[in-house]
Amino acid sequence: MDKTSQSKFFYGWAVVAACFLLTFSFGFFYGYGAFFKEFTAEFGWSRAETSTVVSVNTIFYVIGSIIIGWLSDRYKLRWIVLGAAILFGAGLALCSQIHALWQLHIFFGVMVGFALGIAYAPPTAAVQRWFVKRRGLALGITLAGLGVGTAVMTPLSAYFITAYGWRTSYILMGIIVFLILAIAALLVVKHPEDKGLKPYGATTESVAESPAPLPDERNWTAKEALRTKSFWMAWLMWLFFSIPMLVVMTHIIPHAQDVGISQVAAAGAVGLIGAISIIGRIVGGVLADKIGFNRVVGFFCLLCGVMVAFLIAVKSVSMLYLFVVILGLSYGAKASMAGGLIGHLFGTKSLSAILGFVITAWAVAGIVAPPVAGYIFDKTASYNIAFIIGAVSFAISGALALTVS
Repeated sequence: MDKTSQSKFFYGWAVVAACFLLTFSFGFFYGYGAFFKEFTAEFGWSRAETSTVVSVNTIFYVIGSIIIGWLSDRYKLRWIVLGAAILFGAGLALCSQIHALWQLHIFFGVMVGFALGIAYAPPTAAVQRWFVKRRGLALGITLAGLGVGTAVMTPLSAYFITAYGWRTSYILMGIIVFLILAIAALLVVKHPEDKGLKPYGATTESVAESPAPLPDERNWTAKEALRTKSFWMAWLMWLFFSIPMLVVMTHIIPHAQDVGISQVAAAGAVGLIGAISIIGRIVGGVLADKIGFNRVVGFFCLLCGVMVAFLIAVKSVSMLYLFVVILGLSYGAKASMAGGLIGHLFGTKSLSAILGFVITAWAVAGIVAPPVAGYIFDKTASYNIAFIIGAVSFAISGALALTVS
């Protein structure tokens, strides 16, 4: 009899809690939107220029995802998380000292961006190693941290800015993210074998009964995965759902302010996207355990596309919050199960590294999407064209999710 059957508490749930904290840290990236108009007002930067910080951040997020993912597959995750905590906290705190755009590129773009590599691929991979049965649910809970982080940090950033100014706000955020990641480092364990355990439900019978088992037991290496058509379909899927989300999360606050909605209400809307997405992530996990990752990701990508198109019509707080509720549910279900779909396709042996390579699509989207959306606004005084492009991108992503195998 193994330890999983002797103990009432399965340590994998503690790992889920630690990984929840890791994904929570992504909320500090989305909090950038709360600082957007502070920078344009104080430094006179255009929206396109201010958006380039997001592009630099996404580039180094992908670099960090690949390097940290590779390290996470080979070394103790605890020490990697602690190193990321130091870099992340320092990067945010140093943002308080900027006087030029290039400094923000270094501190938020390079340092924070690289440290963000700890926030998705390693926790997504770690949780999938701990669970065979209830994998979708465990992954949904883990990635609910993305929603909670967004729900908490964007409005909290807006509050800090109002109460203390944007420079002090960045110092406070640096302290908070360090403490969150340090706690995660204390709890996280990469493999159940490191605790003398087996993955939850890891028996021949339970694998056979699983409604969404891995397609095979090869457990692909990153090198093997990169040679497959499935990898590149998944990469394109990631690209096309990253484009509209980066546009929305970067520009929704200034867009809302443009139509007469207050900064606090607009920041609250971004926070509510995160809060509502928590429900979507859990629902997505439950559905994935029943109907499979492909269908969940595909359907909710299509629904996200409809809601981005609807954003063109948003002119009031009530319309904004209707958008937020439906997008939040759809985005949460899609986002939490996309990593599960990669694990479903390629196994968990080198999943952190494989996810790191898939996430390069996020960098490509980040280089192009936020600055182009800002440029479109600078030239047309409207985001409508950008939102139409985003809706089409989501539709393409949904079609790819439904067909990749």
